[in-house]
Amino acid sequence: MGLKGHMEFVVKRKVEGGLLALRVVLLLLYTVPFLLLTVVLALHALYFALPVLAILDAILLLMTWNRTNQEYEYVLDGTVLSFAVIRGRNSRRELGSADLRRVDIFAPADGPDLARWRGRADRIRDLRSSSRADNGYFLRIPYADGSSRLYLFDCFEELLDAVAACNFTAVRRKAGLPKYFSDRP
Repeated sequence: MGLKGHMEFVVKRKVEGGLLALRVVLLLLYTVPFLLLTVVLALHALYFALPVLAILDAILLLMTWNRTNQEYEYVLDGTVLSFAVIRGRNSRRELGSADLRRVDIFAPADGPDLARWRGRADRIRDLRSSSRADNGYFLRIPYADGSSRLYLFDCFEELLDAVAACNFTAVRRKAGLPKYFSDRP
């Protein structure tokens, strides 16, 4: 059974774990040399260079902050679910897609199924807004060459209904999923 229609879901990645550590390291990497150069320039009475140095440091910090600002986009077009990452609101990169008719399992990430299926995937992509997201789901897609991928992502009621209409046997439901189109702030 094919689905007609197009749905797009965008979730913002929360700053936690490795992304937070990356931001802190880059902040220190830019700020410490700036402070050292400020002292050196002040000792040599080169005060005119201080505003230029401050502007360069601010530009580097802003570029880094924007680059580590990530959103994940899930696009359901017919029976194909595509995943992409958007960095800094201007750089979009496709991460993969899955034909929902060939999905082995589509289940909650906090359930017992994830541990069992994690070992059967050649590649795992975590595309959730947070590792502690309540609406986290995963799907496993096998390929003709014997390899498979596991995608972890935030699921919404509309997406789950569309997947169930396409491949009912693969779907494991969890109560209390938010509705993307009506629960948005």
